[in-house]
Amino acid sequence: MTRTAAPAQPAAHFYLWHLVVPTVLAGLILAVIYLAELDPLVSDLFFDQAEGVFPLRENWLLAHVAHTGFRNAVFVLAVSLLLAWGGSYRLPSLAPFRRLLLFLFLSMLISSSAVAGLKSMTGKHCPYDMRDFGGNVPYMALLDPLPAGSEPGRCWPGGHAASGFCLLGFYFTGIWLGRRRWAAVALAAALVLGFGVGMARVAQGAHFLSHNVWSALICWLITLALYEVLRRRPPPPEFGRQAPEKVIDIRV
Repeated sequence: MTRTAAPAQPAAHFYLWHLVVPTVLAGLILAVIYLAELDPLVSDLFFDQAEGVFPLRENWLLAHVAHTGFRNAVFVLAVSLLLAWGGSYRLPSLAPFRRLLLFLFLSMLISSSAVAGLKSMTGKHCPYDMRDFGGNVPYMALLDPLPAGSEPGRCWPGGHAASGFCLLGFYFTGIWLGRRRWAAVALAAALVLGFGVGMARVAQGAHFLSHNVWSALICWLITLALYEVLRRRPPPPEFGRQAPEKVIDIRV
């Protein structure tokens, strides 16, 4: 039985919902955070003024499960996708999914690497580095210059949140295959995981709230660009179904 293609969407409609709307929404959220000064307010909820520390900074569950454990799980997933892509050159059953596996691996690698690279270049400090939260440097907003004589930090954007947001490629996989319900579930999962582990780091004093929003936007835009580059050939058949006699290109 030949698979029925999903109805094509005009390019303008796709870019409206996948480029314009997410960018504007993220911009509005960031504007509210900065104008209402929510970054220090939210971090202060997790800071013990009497002791001068973030009590959850060394919390075992947050440090070893939400941080190290989750990061390692995402790394294993990325390596598995890379191995599956390499195996597609020898295993006929994986060959139809070669481009899809490459897209998923590259979306995880490039988006997380971009966030890590920005962290090393921007020099922004974590909350626990700042005097208001027991550190040694003054509080700095995003565009404030680094104080003279201060060592640069490595805290913007949120690197650990990117471990969750780099999974946004699974949403675009659902769109690629015409599986919109799957895409919606994948989108919700990536956002919940990204903001979940990102907020765990906020609770530990390792990031501000806005850092996670920036990471979400960066990962989304990179994954969208990669999807646009790799989707221009006919998509692979759906997982778990017999490949149709003729693959029908799905344009979204």
